[in-house]
Amino acid sequence: MQVRIQSKRADGGATFVVAETSLGVVMGRWHGADPIVGERYGVELDIGDELVWGVTLRASSTAPSIVSSAASSTIVATLVRIDDDVVVVAIADGITLLEASGGAPDLAPGAHVRFEARDITIYDART
Repeated sequence: MQVRIQSKRADGGATFVVAETSLGVVMGRWHGADPIVGERYGVELDIGDELVWGVTLRASSTAPSIVSSAASSTIVATLVRIDDDVVVVAIADGITLLEASGGAPDLAPGAHVRFEARDITIYDART
């Protein structure tokens, strides 16, 4: 996924960034060399939240998007496939693997799913 770093802050030895994507703004803990504000990076997202079908992960009828607040990011992604407890989704121009428990609904590839993430790590793909 391509992002542009809008801002960064250090907190307890970790760097947190606000990054612009083609779907909206995502916030998370940065993993990699110190990012430069205004620069573009190829990144991978890791969602550390516990997701449960029908509770914190649901089918959605809305278009893919990312809406962030100070506490979390709400992401609507495109479903690629479901493999047992692993949900493969496309977020912007990247692929992300989610771990989800509970009974997955019968969704076809291309359907949209919505979840709220509070524990996002943004990995610089160059490191």
